[in-house]
Order: sequence, then C-alpha cells, then structure tokens
Amino acid sequence: MIFTTILFLLLLATMPIQTTAQVNPQKGYVITNGNDTVHGTIDYLTDARNAKVCLFQKKGEDGYKSLSPADIKGYRLADDGIYYVSRMFNGGERPEPLFAEFLIQGGVSLYRY
Repeated sequence: MIFTTILFLLLLATMPIQTTAQVNPQKGYVITNGNDTVHGTIDYLTDARNAKVCLFQKKGEDGYKSLSPADIKGYRLADDGIYYVSRMFNGGERPEPLFAEFLIQGGVSLYRY
C-alpha cells in the first residue's frame, strides 16, 4: 500500500514536466515548393529532429504546423541564421528525404546532416 502511494505521488510529480513540452521559438521563414517565402516562427529542435521535421508557426496564426522535407524546399532562421534545405539521402535500403544544413554554396556545395 505504501509503495503504491509513493509510486503514485512520483508519477503525479513528473506529470507537469511531461505536459509542458519544451519550445525553442526562433524567428525565421520557410520556402515553399512553389518558391514562396512565408515568415513566422520556427521551433528550433535538436539537430536530429531538425533533419526530419520543421515545426512552423505562420505569422498571425496559433499553433505550430509540422512540415516534412516533402512539404517545403527548406527553412531558415532569421538574420542569416542556420539554413536547412530538403534533399534526398541514401540511408540504408532506399533514398529518404531529409533536411540538411546548407553550409557552403559554390562549385561544390557542402551540406551537414
């Protein structure tokens, strides 16, 4: 009985941590597949999550929308911040669309995944 009560209290104490997801809002924009630039806020995640999804909130709207590499050409943080572009990468059995950080453009372009 005491063990059950303690376990319940521990679970109850960790509930606020789980219900308040971390958000790291950064001003930025997305580039649509039609080459339109849409300004708003990007929830800047970890490098691994940024490669698979862009959480974007359009200026004047509520809530973030999850955008995949197939949905947009890329996204960038404001003030010439980090720039991610949609590219196909061979990751095992078949090619997979991912966002890669665009580092250098020139005769040879450099991306980081």
